[in-house]
Amino acid sequence: MKEPENGFFTPFGDIDAIEKRIIQLIEDPELAKEISENNYKKSKDFDWDIIHRRYMDEYERALGKPIAVK
Repeated sequence: MKEPENGFFTPFGDIDAIEKRIIQLIEDPELAKEISENNYKKSKDFDWDIIHRRYMDEYERALGKPIAVK
């Protein structure tokens, strides 16, 4: 996660900090929309086909040869 590109970090258990960030998003709908759009774009990187291909590429590099996938 990159702050504020796709969210905010707050100290664990700091309810006041969480409240502050929620209010910030309510009061700044453009920021909320930008964060939402950034997260939607980022979610495309986590498609199962893409994840599978990345794992297979890593296995192939580690083994030094292609792996047949059924």
